[in-house]
Amino acid sequence: MQRPDDMKDLSGTRIAKELDESRREALLSMLHASEERHKRVSSKRAGTLAAGVEVLVTTGPLVGETAVILDADYINNRVLLEFSESSGPKWLSFKHVVTTNKTDP
Repeated sequence: MQRPDDMKDLSGTRIAKELDESRREALLSMLHASEERHKRVSSKRAGTLAAGVEVLVTTGPLVGETAVILDADYINNRVLLEFSESSGPKWLSFKHVVTTNKTDP
C-alpha cells in the first residue's frame, strides 16, 4: 500500500524546504520594496549645491538660464553663480535653482 505524498516524509525535510522557500520569498519581497523606496527617495532628493556644479534657474528674472556655482553660502541659503553672459557673478537663493547633474570640467 502506497502512502500519500504528505505522509512520505515524516522527518520534516519537506516542511523545512517549504519554510525556507517562504522565507526566501519574504526576503525577496522586502528587498524589492526597499529598492523601490530608495529609487523614490533618490529621485526626489535635491542635488548638492557646491562649487563647480551646474544649475538651472527656476524662478525670478533669470528663469531658464544655466550657470555654474562658484561658491555656496549655507548660512544665508544662497549660491554665487557664474553665468555664460559677461554680467559677472550673482548671488541667488537656493530655492531659485536646481542642479542639472553636471559638473564643470
